[in-house]
Amino acid sequence: MRFQSVRQQALWAATAAIALAVLLRYFPPSRHAFYPPCPFHTLLGILCPGCGVTRALAALMAGQWAEAARQNLPAVALAPALALGAALEFYSALRWNRWRELPVSRFAVQCLLTIAVLFGFARNMEPLFRGFR
Repeated sequence: MRFQSVRQQALWAATAAIALAVLLRYFPPSRHAFYPPCPFHTLLGILCPGCGVTRALAALMAGQWAEAARQNLPAVALAPALALGAALEFYSALRWNRWRELPVSRFAVQCLLTIAVLFGFARNMEPLFRGFR
């Protein structure tokens, strides 16, 4: 499908985001099994840094903040920044018919990747420490 303008792209992206939010709100992964499983977890049997993001977003859509944080805390922590960034992009697309060029430093990317790796490691080590209580 070819889009005529950045405005149309933004409207389609917003429509898709709203549809996904409604899907998560009314068909949460905790009650419906049609969501695909994590391939990393399926193949290796350990949790990746992204495991639980879908359940966390569904919990956020339902207003269950504590449950969302329990499912995937980094996703919940980054959600407001990502929502703000998406809103600014949407505004730019509608107002000026162009996407903004977001300056993302190499340091910021390295920090986020380091946090993801450490979170992935820590969440798989947590069951080992339950035995020490």
